Amino acid sequence: MSNPKWEKALSLGVLSKTGAKPVKIGSKQIAVFLRNGTVYACNNRCPHEGFPLKEGSLSGDCTLTCNWHNWKFDLKSGDNLYGGDGLRTYPVSVREGDIWIDVSDPDRDVIIARALSNLKASFDRHEYDRMARELARLEKAGGDPLDALRSTIAWT
Repeated sequence: MSNPKWEKALSLGVLSKTGAKPVKIGSKQIAVFLRNGTVYACNNRCPHEGFPLKEGSLSGDCTLTCNWHNWKFDLKSGDNLYGGDGLRTYPVSVREGDIWIDVSDPDRDVIIARALSNLKASFDRHEYDRMARELARLEKAGGDPLDALRSTIAWT
């Protein structure tokens, strides 16, 4: 991550009453969850097709299920439990009863490397929709789409 950018999200008291709450910090929509005394934060939109994850189901082992297409994520790491796009999670800190979230973006090179790695993984299962999303992530991060083409040629 680049330099941390801690933003106050909401009070722990408010989250304690609901267990889950969406918050907007700048342009980011973040779902905040309280589970077994631990606070977790992730993008509020499923990386698959954008379902609001605050509306998802959270199991005891911190598995967040998108109720739209049943994608499952480890809320601690953001890993997709069945392969596919991972979920962006955010570092959280509780200070004096308030929840703070580090909303800094990963470094550009990290985003590009992850997009290329995920692009390669999408080939095995012929996930054309995922390929398109990874190419869009690569370009949004400032990567050269020709790098994706060069990498694809090398992989195949």
